[in-house]
Amino acid sequence: MNLFRRAKQSILLAKAAIRIYVIGMAIFLCTTRPQAQTHTLSTVQLAIKGSLSLDSVTSLVHAKTGVRFSFNSVKISGSKIIFFPQASYSINHLLQHIHNTTGLYFFQYKQYYIFQDNPPKPRPAKIPVAVKAMPQTKTATRTALIKRTVQPQPATAKETVQPTPVVAREKPVDDTLVRPNDNSNTVTVQNLAVALASLPSTATGSVQTITPIMQDTVNTRIKAKPQPPAAPEPNNGLFHFQTGIFSTEVLYANAGIEVGIRPIHALFSFATNFDVSGPRLGLGSVIIHKETTQWQVKASVCFLQKDYLVDSFSTAIPITIKGQLYNAGIEWCRKMKTHLVFKAGLLFNLLQSRYYSNGNQRAVGTLPPISQNHDKEIYLLKPPYFISNSYSGTTASNIKTWVGVSVGFYYTLPRN
Repeated sequence: MNLFRRAKQSILLAKAAIRIYVIGMAIFLCTTRPQAQTHTLSTVQLAIKGSLSLDSVTSLVHAKTGVRFSFNSVKISGSKIIFFPQASYSINHLLQHIHNTTGLYFFQYKQYYIFQDNPPKPRPAKIPVAVKAMPQTKTATRTALIKRTVQPQPATAKETVQPTPVVAREKPVDDTLVRPNDNSNTVTVQNLAVALASLPSTATGSVQTITPIMQDTVNTRIKAKPQPPAAPEPNNGLFHFQTGIFSTEVLYANAGIEVGIRPIHALFSFATNFDVSGPRLGLGSVIIHKETTQWQVKASVCFLQKDYLVDSFSTAIPITIKGQLYNAGIEWCRKMKTHLVFKAGLLFNLLQSRYYSNGNQRAVGTLPPISQNHDKEIYLLKPPYFISNSYSGTTASNIKTWVGVSVGFYYTLPRN
């Protein structure tokens, strides 16, 4: 059983490493390729003259420079005829001439130039944050106040300092007579009388000075030493309040909170696998509650969305996948420390996906052939296996099901 678990963990780690490598290479290519291409395109002159359609112009530019174009317009079609009066154009002058003639706006997205009806939205400017001065501490304020208000008084000739005479004791006072018994917190008159009688005769003045003070404290109870406040207990009562992180086989990082009144509580979390992310809402219930263990059931829905650009020769087709991930399952909870809880469980997952292109639903089977199976190239989530998969190239939606796992650590908030 341990060998099987280790092999499974090794496979999952290898898959994660491959995904990280692929994502890193994609980011590297996307950040380096456009810079070299922009440097080369600034010096290229295109020989275009006469009347040509917009599709013909983009095909010609793609054949000579490798630049790709994408149309995201409902007003202007690719068959629009444009007249070019000059003999040659640079790429920037060509795009500006197309904008002046057709009214189409363009912007660069990675290695694509995308035409659209509306101008691109400007990025919001960063507002500088003013740093507030640190407030003066109470200690510094109190020190400054003392220095400003307290002034030394000059000594007068009449005032003299009399040294306090020190009287040596002939024998030490028996402290056991003054201390109360182990089982009593009361100072009695008899103990004080015996203690005062044991003082030497030369200390009479001191006895007369101490006696009035002792009279005020006779028959009073000595206060016990205050105990430090006890640590707050975990929230094991009526309220359920936990926060933590957990991971599943398709959404690797999830930060969530559970709050409610037992046995029902609400679930709120944010899920991501560093490629697609979305919020999650749901309900849970504690069905078995013991001192160190619990069993919980829960059900939730996560809203996801992912965008693609599919190559179509010299153009690119934008594809958006929207879907909901429904799951329900049971979790075993183990109390590790006072507030730390470990959770592990099984979840039944149902993923519903819908495909859109330019705001309209579209079957992925009608897209250009990027591979033999579109479902392996254009997807919302990619679980390790499926129990059922209703994917079809002729439909614009499908449903997939599988059983997965959930593992996480939670912190139980203490009661006030």
